[in-house]
Amino acid sequence: MALEPHLSEEQLNILFNEQQKIHTSGKDDLEEGKKDTSPYWDEPIGFDEEKLPEFNISIFPDWLRDYVEAVSESVQVAQDAPAMACISLLSSILSRKFVIKPNNDWTEVLTIFSAVAMASSERKSPSHDKIVKPLFNYERNRSEELQDTITEQRTWLKAQEKRLNEQYSKYGKKKEDAVLKDIHAIEKEISNTVIITNPRLVTSDATPEALASLMHKNNEKIAVLSAEGKEVFDMIAGRYSANGQPNMDLYLKGYTGESTSIDRKGGDPILLENPCMTVGLFVQPSVIKGIGKEFQNRGLTARFLFSFPRKMAGNRNMEPETIPEEIKNTFESVVEKMLRFESKNEVLTLEEEAGQLFLYNRYTTEELYKDDDLSESFKSWIGKLDGNLIRLAGLFHIAEHAPNGMESIPKKIGVKSVRAAMDLKEYFIEHAKKAYGVMGVSEDDENAKYVLKRIKDIIDKRKSKNEDTGYMSHQELYQAVKNRIGKSNNLNPILLELQNRNFIRDSFREGRRVLNINPKTVT
Repeated sequence: MALEPHLSEEQLNILFNEQQKIHTSGKDDLEEGKKDTSPYWDEPIGFDEEKLPEFNISIFPDWLRDYVEAVSESVQVAQDAPAMACISLLSSILSRKFVIKPNNDWTEVLTIFSAVAMASSERKSPSHDKIVKPLFNYERNRSEELQDTITEQRTWLKAQEKRLNEQYSKYGKKKEDAVLKDIHAIEKEISNTVIITNPRLVTSDATPEALASLMHKNNEKIAVLSAEGKEVFDMIAGRYSANGQPNMDLYLKGYTGESTSIDRKGGDPILLENPCMTVGLFVQPSVIKGIGKEFQNRGLTARFLFSFPRKMAGNRNMEPETIPEEIKNTFESVVEKMLRFESKNEVLTLEEEAGQLFLYNRYTTEELYKDDDLSESFKSWIGKLDGNLIRLAGLFHIAEHAPNGMESIPKKIGVKSVRAAMDLKEYFIEHAKKAYGVMGVSEDDENAKYVLKRIKDIIDKRKSKNEDTGYMSHQELYQAVKNRIGKSNNLNPILLELQNRNFIRDSFREGRRVLNINPKTVT
């Protein structure tokens, strides 16, 4: 219901007066200056601001739950934030090492795409970084371990290249079959050599060519993780590409593991047989709003699990408990152990009871398609939900048994892990509804929500002092919102929007502009 903002004060006054006539028609007994009473007000038309469910961290194994709880306390963020970062962490480590087969005809990789929306004041970076830091530590430690091996291989390759050049030179002078055979043998030996490189697990460079190159050098696997994920979305949208076109193919294929080819400037295409990509981004809510139709039309948005953690700014403890060393050490130890698991796509299946629970869940998901109130784009998201949930079940199953090593992990996933994933189903549905609801929402709507909140704050303050809550002056409200709204005239279209939604009536009293407040606004 956003309205045209470019109205003069005279036009607004005409509109207000005409609407006031409609509102008060037949109510001549409503005395001037008397507070409006509920019989003369229609129900307010809200902005559908519902309280979202919070992430239930009890679904995690003890070692992970304890650390999420400790990070939440230390950083003073809602538990959703470190919990979602942990899902990205598990996906980053365990994809390519395991796959899950819900049935004989269905295989899911363990990659997860997620986006966590938090305001700039909500401490995105520390809540994200405390979870993913072990990945960077592992990169550094493995690079040190491999330094001598990498140096030896480079020396050997240089020697082979020197031999090859010598044979080229010989063959150029005299085309002997024996020399040609030697050339082919050396070339084959070089091409069959697996080049050892410093491991890269994580990047924030989301351009297709950079990603493809990293994946090609790292077992076709990479995690795109960032506490400031706006730039990643910008790169996917093509804002830094030469033609300005979206670059989604590698992301779409990296989610499913389908083969793809990425062109690169001045070189041969990069061929990826089984790309494996995790995406875990912390962004400001405005980034979610800015996700374009192209993302939805291509199905990229449908692959994401969304989270909007409860705001903590203004209610944070300035003397929080620090993270206990024992909890931190246990977390880092188990993560290190999982990082050293062999990458062999170990197949996990479901125990019979777990399979029945998952089947029941699929039937409940199928019922959602019958809801005509859900948009087609949101139903596309529902289409990926069961796949994402069974991926989570696989991650939780491995994390549960990881402290005892890879060999201790049962090849069949039990009902506990499947139930843990199913327990998050409603959480992700409601948060996705909010994500799809805010995509494309205008700044006018957001400003209207803000002004309404300030109106409620003023009324609540008056109520606590037993003062009249039926009205407030235009000037009083403007003083409360001017830092965000700017000029006084900018408030006019917002007030008209709130009047059309039956929250207020704009009128005049003794020559002053006042706002009469619908009693149901604050009930």
